[in-house]
Formats: sequence, C-alpha cells, structure tokens
Amino acid sequence: MKNSKFQFFLQQVEEYGGKKLVRGHATRAILGMVYNAYEFTKARSGVQVLNLYASRDDSGFRENVYKPLFSHAEYCGVDMWQDKFIYEGKKLADSHTLPFADNTFDAVMTTKVLLEHVSEPELTLREIKRVLKPGGEAFLLAPFITIAHQAPYDFFRYTEYGLRHLFKKTGFDVVSLERSNSDFMTTMDARAMFSSMGILPWAARRMIAVYTKHIRYPIARFLDRFIPNQGRFTKYYICRVKKI
Repeated sequence: MKNSKFQFFLQQVEEYGGKKLVRGHATRAILGMVYNAYEFTKARSGVQVLNLYASRDDSGFRENVYKPLFSHAEYCGVDMWQDKFIYEGKKLADSHTLPFADNTFDAVMTTKVLLEHVSEPELTLREIKRVLKPGGEAFLLAPFITIAHQAPYDFFRYTEYGLRHLFKKTGFDVVSLERSNSDFMTTMDARAMFSSMGILPWAARRMIAVYTKHIRYPIARFLDRFIPNQGRFTKYYICRVKKI
C-alpha cells in the first residue's frame, strides 16, 4: 500500500486534522482500511457510505477527519456509545438496529473498534449486511489484544478463526483479514498499555511512554525486519468483507 496514491491520501488525512492518526503505528494501519474503502467507493457512481463511529472516546475526532475524505459519496455517520447507536442526536434502542432501508449503502465502515463494544456482534453484523447493497462491502475493526476499557461495555476479543466463523455465519465473504501490528510491535504495545493503566505516578508513566516511543518501538521494528513474523499477536484485525 506504500504507493503514491496512498501517500497522497495520508497527506489529505493530515490536512483534515489527522496527523496523530498518520503517525500512530496501529492507527496508520487503520487508515489503510479507510483508504481501501475510499478506493472501493471512488470506483462507483452515486455511491452511499455509512460510517459507524464513537464521538465520546478517543476515536471521536476521527469522524471530522474521515467525512471530507468521502466528498465523492453521499456520506452518513452513526454514532455509538454504551451499546447503543445514536442517529441525528437520538439514542436508538440497541446496537443492532439501524434506521435505514434494506440495500441502502455501497460501503459500511466502522472506524470505531465496533465489534468489541456491541453485546450482540452476530446481530450487529446481520444488520450491517441488511443495509448493504448486493455486492457491497464492509470495512471493520476487531480487537485481539488490548486492555479492558469503557466498562461494562467492553464485551469481546477475537481470533482470526473466530472472525472468519462469524463472517461466514452472518452471510459475508472475507475479502481480506489483516493484522494492524506485527508480533514484536504488539508485544511492545501491550507493555506500554500496562504501563499506562494508572498504577504508577503520572511522571513515571510519562517517562515510560517516552522510553517506549524512542527505545521499545524501534527495537520492535528492528526485530520485525530480521525475524519471521509468526502471526500470533496483533492489536486489531482489519477486516474487509463482502455481502454474499
């Protein structure tokens, strides 16, 4: 994906206020997912895009970044918080009922790591399939290794095999299933998450964060260059699936 088109795309992301996303090792991988959605929809005419996001967590500002990237499409955003979708400021009944007709959207993105925060992921996926047009695609994030958060609305973690089973069960073909992080980078990231849990004083956590950025992550990148990736660890799975 390191081509001129993607680099231009990243420049646009920075212009729209997403510099932090471009520089993050996991969020940059997520931008690759958004780029694939961008390319998929750019190739169609009269396209409609749905983004499922969360304005109240640290991914919220991304909606301001992503929306202008899809100026070629009719773009719709649905917020999500505490296991409920929120549309046009109104909290809906749950996280598996969307206020749209069947076969409405060409593409659905979840720039929120949605599948960890919905209590009924199978129902949510079936609902996403319902609002997708035939041949439409969904671009989804699913967690594998991350700390528990947003209690009590942090429900699930997924393996690659569990995701493939879930997508098949809900009527999707898997186009691609990629990891956001390498083995070593995920290991270093997990150590960093533990250090940021609030057990240590703020000054100590800050020092560890600086150490992680300038020492741990470069070591992980170095090891990734020379030791074959075993594919056993990742922070997120980046999923692209097609409505059957």
